[in-house]
Amino acid sequence: MLLTTDQLTSLRSDLQRLADIKYDPVLNELLDHYATLTEQRMDTGMPFEEASKWAWNDLGQGEGIQQIQDDYIANVQQQIRIRHLVIIKSYFSWPTFLITALVGLLVYLTVPLIPFNYVVTLLYAVILVPSAVMFWLERKLKNEPTSQQALVFENAAKYRNLHLNVVIFVSNFLISSVGDESRRFLQIHSTITVVMCMLLLLYAISFMQLLNERFDFRTKLA
Repeated sequence: MLLTTDQLTSLRSDLQRLADIKYDPVLNELLDHYATLTEQRMDTGMPFEEASKWAWNDLGQGEGIQQIQDDYIANVQQQIRIRHLVIIKSYFSWPTFLITALVGLLVYLTVPLIPFNYVVTLLYAVILVPSAVMFWLERKLKNEPTSQQALVFENAAKYRNLHLNVVIFVSNFLISSVGDESRRFLQIHSTITVVMCMLLLLYAISFMQLLNERFDFRTKLA
């Protein structure tokens, strides 16, 4: 016996309200099993309310169902960490490494041609770019709190303090150059600052790449 739209909505509400299922991939799969079990009970002549209660018990009730979501989160986060490491390693392949080195060389050669105040202003702008990328990512995922991609930012949030500490360190490193306008010192300072910011930017962009990834996980439901 096929369930009506209202009955499916009721089952979905049970999963969200009683088991606190909030991630769409888990919710959709559990709803499919929940509905199938309910339909099987209704085929024996049970009314919907009683059949759904039996199906709820068969699924494992609230605690058992919540464990399925916990397993999903743990599994997907592990996949995210592994994939993130692969992405970061790819940035250190020879093309990316060569580009970073060339940018550092370009900065070293160009700095003497630019007035000191402009150099400092441009470097501060460079420092803020990685933070802007992380901020954009956070704003984007606030609109998708139940999506699998939200787990990407939850993983990124664990390293937010590290990201901020690096930004503060680079800023202080740059501030220490103010007042010393010697060509040699400013060249070295600017080159190191830009290279560090490029690495920080690549780190931030790696999370943007993760947003386009899809991580598969099947529950152990029969």
